[in-house]
Amino acid sequence: MDQLKVGEHLKELRKDKGVTQEALSEALGVSRRTVSRWETGTNLPDIDIILALSDYFRVDVREIMTGKSLDGTYDEDVSAQTAILTAEYDNSKQEKIFRRLHILYAVYAILMFLCMISYIIPSFPNDNETVRYIRIFVCLGTSFLLVHGAFITKGKLLRICKLKEMLINRFKT
Repeated sequence: MDQLKVGEHLKELRKDKGVTQEALSEALGVSRRTVSRWETGTNLPDIDIILALSDYFRVDVREIMTGKSLDGTYDEDVSAQTAILTAEYDNSKQEKIFRRLHILYAVYAILMFLCMISYIIPSFPNDNETVRYIRIFVCLGTSFLLVHGAFITKGKLLRICKLKEMLINRFKT
């Protein structure tokens, strides 16, 4: 996706509808600054926001994602099918990231386990104070990374579940 084209198109759609960035941000549940970043091409909206924008402006999802007007008709079925394909793509991307994160967390867990073992085993020969501080630092660092990773993974999973729920609700109506 070309961020600048998408941003310009979103700005055009917003102005055609006669709403301000503030009104659009309130309707979508984002900040005005976020809307401004989309319109300047600094950032792109997430897939769940793209779906909401499609509904808000009554345009096809593809129109928002490509940044150009289609034939002007809004077909909710085509829009929903496109959204599902995009969500599947987004999910596959997320799954790759999660796989990498899980490998990284497994390495952190092993490091944490080794740190704990090193404290259980009597002091190593020639173990000086610097080595003990390094072990403490590694243990605390891996603990922090494990907890941080758990929160990130939970947040991403909740977002994916929310998106899928929104798509299911969209098909029911």
